[in-house]
Amino acid sequence: MEIHIKKNLYEIKQFVIFVIFLSIVIFIVATLGHFINNIEIILFFLTTFLVLISFSQFFKGVKFFFKDKTANIDTLTEIAILITYFYSVIAVFFIANGKIYFSTTALIILFMTLLKYIKSKIKIKKEKTIKKLENIISEKVRVIKGDQEIFISRISVKNTDTIVVYPDEIIPVDGIVVGGVSSVDESLMSGGSLPKEKECDDIVVSGTINKYGTLRIRPMRAGDDSTLFQIINLIKKSIRERPNFQSFESRISVYILPVVLITSLLSFLLWFFSAEKSFLFSFIISMSVLILICPPALGFAAQLPFAFSSRLIKKRGILIKDKRIIETLNKLNVIVFTKTGVVTFGKPRVTEIIPNFNLLKPYSEKKILQIVASLEQKSKWPLAQTILSLAKNENVNFLECKEFKGRQGFGVEGVVDNKKAFLGNQMLMEEYKFDYSNFNKKIEELEMRTRTVLIAAYDNEVIGLIGICDVLKEKAKEAVENLKDMNQQVILISGDTYRTTRAAAAALNIEEILAQVLPNEKEDKVKKIQMSKKIVALIGNGIGDAPALAQADVGIVLGKSSKIEEETADIILLNDNLMEIPWVIKISKKILKKARQNIFLALFCSILCLPIATGFFYSSAGILLTPFIVNFSILLGMFLITANSCLLFFDKELTEGI
Repeated sequence: MEIHIKKNLYEIKQFVIFVIFLSIVIFIVATLGHFINNIEIILFFLTTFLVLISFSQFFKGVKFFFKDKTANIDTLTEIAILITYFYSVIAVFFIANGKIYFSTTALIILFMTLLKYIKSKIKIKKEKTIKKLENIISEKVRVIKGDQEIFISRISVKNTDTIVVYPDEIIPVDGIVVGGVSSVDESLMSGGSLPKEKECDDIVVSGTINKYGTLRIRPMRAGDDSTLFQIINLIKKSIRERPNFQSFESRISVYILPVVLITSLLSFLLWFFSAEKSFLFSFIISMSVLILICPPALGFAAQLPFAFSSRLIKKRGILIKDKRIIETLNKLNVIVFTKTGVVTFGKPRVTEIIPNFNLLKPYSEKKILQIVASLEQKSKWPLAQTILSLAKNENVNFLECKEFKGRQGFGVEGVVDNKKAFLGNQMLMEEYKFDYSNFNKKIEELEMRTRTVLIAAYDNEVIGLIGICDVLKEKAKEAVENLKDMNQQVILISGDTYRTTRAAAAALNIEEILAQVLPNEKEDKVKKIQMSKKIVALIGNGIGDAPALAQADVGIVLGKSSKIEEETADIILLNDNLMEIPWVIKISKKILKKARQNIFLALFCSILCLPIATGFFYSSAGILLTPFIVNFSILLGMFLITANSCLLFFDKELTEGI
């Protein structure tokens, strides 16, 4: 597949280089026309050759116009090529001193070739996305055979095999743990922040990362049946089934083309049936109208605002992959945020240390931190790193810890500074008969605020609580408020419990939530919203969000995301600032507004010269359309749309903060 992709791109590059070379030759010959005999014949052969080799690459728009009665911006451009070429051919062989436009034909073909090259690169990039996804997991899997560990092909794995996964390796299959204890980071698949402890009889899924221990796994689903490859297939399906997008300028061309053809025909008929002029003169008038009202500036009308604004967009740390996304952003009415790593930091933090003031001599917060951090020194518990990180930042002196013991699903215990210490959940406290009843209300309150609550006991008494939470980003609520002011429906989606998701949504002033949603269900949730005629943007994090990002009308990821999410998303926020979401919607509206204005300006310049093209002033002043007038019209149109597009740089609403 990769060899085919590179070969295809190489062939297109070769074609582009050849077209550039041949076009330059045609321009040079046309410029030196006064010094070369039979210049028209030479240009005819060169341009004919260029048109013939380009025929298979282009003219699909004209084909669909006659077949399906549909038109787009390519149709107008292709008609311009045909008109300038065939009119020039007729002028060379049948019209004395006729004006030839072979150089114009070559120029239009050159631009279309470059455009085709860009589109091909985009298509090839999508194909590479699938290849990158498939390469996440190695083709070789480590299995136990007798007393040895050997590598076998991933597709050869059987349900009777025992797979060995070492620390920091990606789990290659869906299976059940039959040996070892470890913590598994499932954030790539679910977006969840906390690694999960795994021991015998626990289920693990492909694409997750083994953290510290060695696991032995009995496969349940391997190869293409695994969770990861099901997600890959969903992404393939979403990319292939995403509807074709009709750009703004293409929709305009649907109306322009009939007007152009009708105006040209009417001009021909009016002059043909006049008593004064011949068929040839009527034909020249008709062709003049066609050449004038298919202005090249029309193709740049929507391109320039996007090109100029791209500088502002990049300064804000935003990458937009496709111009069509600018138009889709204008239609958005639903914004779906995933929770962990998007509206939260994706890294758990200690948010509260609450001493037990019912004790005769309550421990200080720093002393509690010193005791629990000393206990956690030998722990492989996922939350241990959170506590140890805080202790190091606070310059805590660690105490000696002995007889350390980790308790799966309960917590940890040991002897710190010659006194028994415990840190864990309520079940651990109840097992050792510790009384924490005075903390019941506080525990409930913290859990309602999405905290993970740990109870610390030392020297036969409960000394305090530790609250750990994945903290909401400072700008998250402000971003939500700005989006709601723009009449956007905001939804929070998460794999967390209803209570946790509801608490996070309330803190952000989000009314609608979708809780306990599995990774492979997120795409379906987006589809369901889209079925109600909604245009949806999804802000995601984690490879589990990739199918939903591909399915959404606009997929947005943060700069810290993996390569896979970035490949399936449409917009990347490099600076991890959620306030850029309302800003990018705002600039998209202004870009489209400029595009509409530019199309009007391009057509205005053509319409301004239309009376000359139709021969309106011929009877009174003998004025007909000349190459100079056509060029003036094109240059004036290009100048006006360029100047109008430059005004984006002076928009304070867009440049503030840059």
